[in-house]
Amino acid sequence: MDQYFKQIDEEALQLLLMKLKDKSNLRYGQGAQVQDIDAFYLNMSEGIYNIVPDEFLSVIENINGIIGDDGTLFGVNPNIGYGFEDIIVANKRINRPDSVSIVVLGYNDLDWLTYNNTTQEYQIMAKSNDSIHHKFNTIISALNFIYKI
Repeated sequence: MDQYFKQIDEEALQLLLMKLKDKSNLRYGQGAQVQDIDAFYLNMSEGIYNIVPDEFLSVIENINGIIGDDGTLFGVNPNIGYGFEDIIVANKRINRPDSVSIVVLGYNDLDWLTYNNTTQEYQIMAKSNDSIHHKFNTIISALNFIYKI
């Protein structure tokens, strides 16, 4: 459970957020509310979604989901009316057989953005055959790659 103690680099996060907000082809949700994060933790403790690292939730506290040409990032109880997807609902829909160790955080046309609890890394995984194209130690590195920042 070391991933829960992995703190996000706040300076790098703010730089990432600034760059994401400058991209004209992205829509992003307002940061998640405290009650949404609390509800998410409650749902995580009751299900198999207890593998989402706090680092990811630090991003969600600032931008609760992203939709764009380069890919989608799930949110936590986001404003569904704008097309954002909730991470728990999305993972139930996707229904990966390895969901005990891997949670899907987002996707693009060809790949999943996943977090692997066993290896404690973010992965770009092909939807077609689950091959791993890229691995990242931080959510910031993974999002920089996905959104071409």
